[in-house]
Amino acid sequence: MNLDELLLNERTSVLVDQYLKNPTHAMILIGPTGAGKQALAERLASKLLGLNDSSKLTSYAYFDLIEKQAKKQDISIDAIRKVIHESELVIPGAQKIKRVILIVNAGDLSLPAQNALLKILEEPPIGTVFILTAASEHDVLPTIGSRVQKIEVGPVGFEAAKSHFSDTYSSENTESAWRLSHGYIGLMTSLLSDDSEHPLKQAVEQAKKVLQAKDTFERQLVISEISEDKEQFKYSLQALDLILAALLNNSLDKDKAASSKLLKQRREVKKLQEALAANGNLRLIAIQLATNLRA
Repeated sequence: MNLDELLLNERTSVLVDQYLKNPTHAMILIGPTGAGKQALAERLASKLLGLNDSSKLTSYAYFDLIEKQAKKQDISIDAIRKVIHESELVIPGAQKIKRVILIVNAGDLSLPAQNALLKILEEPPIGTVFILTAASEHDVLPTIGSRVQKIEVGPVGFEAAKSHFSDTYSSENTESAWRLSHGYIGLMTSLLSDDSEHPLKQAVEQAKKVLQAKDTFERQLVISEISEDKEQFKYSLQALDLILAALLNNSLDKDKAASSKLLKQRREVKKLQEALAANGNLRLIAIQLATNLRA
């Protein structure tokens, strides 16, 4: 798929077009998990490199993908050192942009890795573009943020989504996925295509089990399974927030008692998300979720 076939928020689309007309040496795509940042980043990379299809990136010699590996706590400085060394090599040809380095979830970079990245962003190699993705601009050092062009990846409207998916999915299915994803195209696509590999899609299924638990004990059993991995538990809390927000929106002006309960549940999830982000005790947060998220 090329960039023109990607469904984008209108403002995001304008900013992307402006960037492509005058690309800088580094940019960052900002949006929550499920916003579709990586898909957009890969299509931007293929466009900058003059490739017709982003699927060709995996075999392209001058494209580097950096992301946290499974069971690793962060992206180490070694990964950044490797691309720094490679960026020093001369690439033949007259093309203005010859290499693209994509760093997925830049917030996963260790502090030494961020400092190493900062040094190369201060003196960028000619012909190399860095594309970063992050949930927030605060995920990276302010000094890095000041050296990259920022583009927010926003949600799309329902009519745009319905038109985009009309040849593949029914309007009812599209609306259901759109509501649950809050219009964020990455999660919406995963929900519609039943992509079990997307971490947030998996988390949505887990979150549904949490909400469907009959009592605190059953809820505790479900939560104990999903809280074994902090990263996945983070996604589960995000999925709970998305589901509760969708349910709350649907119940407004229809059932005040249900709306009040959903609002309290969502506030509890938000509080626990903040606690997890502040490196709170994972086991304690899981217990609080099971206890306080009453049906």
